[in-house]
Amino acid sequence: MNSLNGCVVANPVMYEEHLHLYKSLKKFKVKYLVAGGVAAAVYGLPRVTFDLDVWIRPDKENAQRLLDAMTDAGMGTASMTDAEKVLANEISVFQDRIRLDIFTFFKGVEFDVCWKRRFVRKLDGIPVFFIALDDLLAIKTAYGRPVDKADVEFFRKNRE
Repeated sequence: MNSLNGCVVANPVMYEEHLHLYKSLKKFKVKYLVAGGVAAAVYGLPRVTFDLDVWIRPDKENAQRLLDAMTDAGMGTASMTDAEKVLANEISVFQDRIRLDIFTFFKGVEFDVCWKRRFVRKLDGIPVFFIALDDLLAIKTAYGRPVDKADVEFFRKNRE
């Protein structure tokens, strides 16, 4: 198993696919934040994940840059939609070389505010933009699913 600085990824191929996507996101200057299980694991929550949750700045130009980056990364499912369709949904799921869940909205937070507080970590020399822990916890609190409540409790106990 490979680690994305704390997040165990299921296999070496998946790890390489993540890196390839991050390179393309950088190349196309996509404004994005990694959220979900990968972000939680980077902050210390033990987690094995099979998908990648990415929150994009919800504007047409950025959504198009995302689709271009996905195509560049070899994710052919990007050609099956367009920027307007991505923006019309809170979440778009792409099952391709990796499972990629693209979010355009999260309860309790605003993208531009979170963008300013993002955490940047280099993975194999590639800068990757992660949602700040406090913003991730705000999202988890707003949704309140059992897994989110457990994650919030984990971080509360381990931050003290």
